[in-house]
Amino acid sequence: FAAACAIGAVVLAAAGRWNWRGGAVMLAVMAIFTYVPGALLAASASRKLGGLTGDVYGALNECAEIGLLLLAAVFIYNG
Repeated sequence: FAAACAIGAVVLAAAGRWNWRGGAVMLAVMAIFTYVPGALLAASASRKLGGLTGDVYGALNECAEIGLLLLAAVFIYNG
């Protein structure tokens, strides 16, 4: 989660879209949009597998990063 937020901040800063007011709001939205699906996927995997494995953690991390980068692209494109 923290790594995904850091990636989002770096992407926004590299695109020149970071300022303290708008950037913080965008980062909060990104955090919510990566945390909620990740929590749902983790709950689903835990129910089906009886727990979380390293592979599940890796898949959750990759899904969060992809979602965050797609959302950052939307923010950058729409300005």
